[in-house]
This record gives sequence, C-alpha cells and structure tokens, in this order.
Amino acid sequence: MLINIHLFVFIYPKEDLKFGVAAFLNYCAMSFIRYIERLRRMDCLISLMTTGTPSEFAEKLGIGRSILFQYIQEMREMGVDIRYSNARKSYYYANERRIKILVEDYNPENKTANKLI
Repeated sequence: MLINIHLFVFIYPKEDLKFGVAAFLNYCAMSFIRYIERLRRMDCLISLMTTGTPSEFAEKLGIGRSILFQYIQEMREMGVDIRYSNARKSYYYANERRIKILVEDYNPENKTANKLI
C-alpha cells in the first residue's frame, strides 16, 4: 500500500514579493526539497536493505543519528512499519506500505503541473 503525498509549489515572480519574503520562501523551499530527497534516499536504502547500522545509515544520509531516528519516527507516524534486523544490520520494511512523494509546480492560470522532484 502506498501513502500518496501530493505537494504543490506555487512560484511567484520576484517582483510580486518583497525581497526578504522571496529570500525566505526560497530558503524554505530548498530546505524542504533537501528533506524530500533525503526521505527518498532513505526509502531506497531501506527497500534494498542496505542501510547498515544506524550510525552507518546516518552517515550515508549526511545526518546525525538523532536526526535519523526523528526521520524514522516520522515515517512510522505516517503508518510505515520500519524495523531493524540485527542479523542483516539493516533497516527493512515489515510490510508493503510505502511513502510516495510527488512535488509539482502548479500553474493556476492554465491548471497545469510540472514535476519538480
């Protein structure tokens, strides 16, 4: 079972926003994109059962262990059953439930969406 998350990003021309607001929104968007890309990388490594130990997994993602545990907890709160195998030294999915994240740039004028990441 997939959990579909559809996110629409509205991009406004700079002239429509004050510079400070535009810079802040750009920063938030970039942080959000990094977060989504990290979740996708986590999903890939968990699916392949190649995460390694929690320390190795965190290192592969470029984050600390405590942040890794926060991400895993967030995924569990979304209903994904993630477990750790001491024998394989890897996290794995205990069922078929996954998270699918689609980020699109939505243009309300012509009601079109383009995949961003």
